[in-house]
Amino acid sequence: TDPFRSQFTNNGGEYVQLTLNIPIFDRLSRHSNIARKRNAYRKAAAEYEQKVREVEAEVMRAIQDRDGASAAFLQAERMAEVQQEAYRLNMSKLEQGLISPIEFRTATESYLTAMTERLNTLLQYNIKKAVVSYYDGIPYLEQQW
Repeated sequence: TDPFRSQFTNNGGEYVQLTLNIPIFDRLSRHSNIARKRNAYRKAAAEYEQKVREVEAEVMRAIQDRDGASAAFLQAERMAEVQQEAYRLNMSKLEQGLISPIEFRTATESYLTAMTERLNTLLQYNIKKAVVSYYDGIPYLEQQW
């Protein structure tokens, strides 16, 4: 090893850096770090509350959609029953010769349209009911149809 003096002369053109740490200023940075973390916690708590409100609103919207689909299905079912009765009456009238085949066809189309609408509203209700059940914690594959 070289003696200290020769190392000093050999490295004479190099830079020397000294660092001074004053603990008085450490207290200020500690307070600002605490304030920064407190603000981050408040921000995270506010974001969490916002997400909870959004999820609750989505669940309420799904429940209202399900209830609306249920009402639409009940109305379509009543309409299908009325059209079915009209179809039966028109069938007997056609057999008796009281209505023309064109009028019977119109009644048949109305009946089929009502049955199609009933099936469509039933499927919509089942989908909306499945979404609400999913929000209740029942996976789609485990739900009873």
